[in-house]
Amino acid sequence: GYADPEARACHASILPTLRRLGYRFCVITDWGALAAESGVSRELARRRAAAFSGLRYHLRLAIPALLEHPVTGEVTIRCQTDEPTDVVLDFTSPQRVTGVLANGRPVEPVRTAEHLVVPASAIRHGDNVIEMTFTANDDALNRQADGLYSLFVPARARTAFPCFDQPDLKARFSLELNIPGGWQAVSNAPGTQAAVADRVHVRFAETAPLPTYLFAFVAGPLLESSGIRHGRTYRIWYRPSDAARVAVNLDAMLDTHAAAVTWLEAFTEIPYPFGQFDIVLIPSFQFSGMEHPGAIYYHADRLLLGPSATRDEARNRATLIAHETAHIWFGDFVTMRWFDEVWLKEVFANAMADKILAAHDREEDQALRFFLAMYPAAYAVDRSGGAHPIAQPLENLADAGRLRCSADAECGWHRRDRLRGDREALYERPRCRGSDVNHARCSIPGPLRDTSGAMESISLHFTKTAKRLIFK
Repeated sequence: GYADPEARACHASILPTLRRLGYRFCVITDWGALAAESGVSRELARRRAAAFSGLRYHLRLAIPALLEHPVTGEVTIRCQTDEPTDVVLDFTSPQRVTGVLANGRPVEPVRTAEHLVVPASAIRHGDNVIEMTFTANDDALNRQADGLYSLFVPARARTAFPCFDQPDLKARFSLELNIPGGWQAVSNAPGTQAAVADRVHVRFAETAPLPTYLFAFVAGPLLESSGIRHGRTYRIWYRPSDAARVAVNLDAMLDTHAAAVTWLEAFTEIPYPFGQFDIVLIPSFQFSGMEHPGAIYYHADRLLLGPSATRDEARNRATLIAHETAHIWFGDFVTMRWFDEVWLKEVFANAMADKILAAHDREEDQALRFFLAMYPAAYAVDRSGGAHPIAQPLENLADAGRLRCSADAECGWHRRDRLRGDREALYERPRCRGSDVNHARCSIPGPLRDTSGAMESISLHFTKTAKRLIFK
């Protein structure tokens, strides 16, 4: 690609004419060098984001009843490119790929440590279809004898299936699961199931555009409870052992989620963008929650309170629900380009959660609660030798988990407090234009653009150079 914008524009303007004259082009990029590096390097991600668009995945997985048997699958990847070019896909076990078709023809990809390279000779201008059969790794599938759940954040989808595992290449996902009889399955979109002998085949509808880290599915002997709030159906999925606790907490969970959704729709003037709203309660989940759109995961104990729960415990539950629901707009609908700014979406989700709670809990002094909860941890870190910049460089997504950042503790809280300085302006609604989630644009209220110079331009696509919010 050209570094100079005028050169890029000139190149783009003459390509159609040259094509009409019969010329054919092949983009020359040293994909081999990029694919040789393990993980997902920033340069590889940048090149792919510029080269490919219109992504769709159709993933089919067969999940055996016995843990010693592997999960096998097939994936069909559809993408568009302006010129024939090598296609570098991420997969941590390329030797587990047993067959590849590119545009209907068999092809032997180049296999590197953690990538598969489909050669440019098999790729054409415009639409392309790549099909692969493979055996998945269990690393991100959290398999147990009685079920599994995927957890692909920050870049672990590549352990389960070949993909473009970077947050700025959103795609539409279609999923089919073949699971043991007696199991249920949940994903980001609604599903229909049919019994086949002693197995169950579940086919899910296509999702809205999602990055790979937000694509999710759960399977196991799940039970379902549901309720309707303000015309929207909320479904809660859980293990049979939690049935009694769910019955006690059901109304509170439904009411709190519905209140958060209603507030966020009014504040952003953007309707809930993902159709289905399911909640999955997972025992011993790694985090308190994870904001997969259409299928939010929670640690079951964080939402299923006992009969003697304290006011603080109930408030913490409401805060967690508000935080994860806020992520639907700030993180899911609007997504960072790269994980070096993961702290930013966390800070925005927490700021929105504070506002949601303030609107629904008039008895609580939210400013005092914020001070007591956040300042001691933030100052403790600032006083120590472990203090570090909030924004840190990240050259490879394989290192994303090593960033010295705890978004729920010290990271970003001082910045967030500055944002709280002018409350009325901070919570001014973004002014948005456009109805398509890939093209809507928003302007940022003044205090969000300039907070002591720290974030002179914020984009909720999380780029530091953008002068407006970018919904993509």
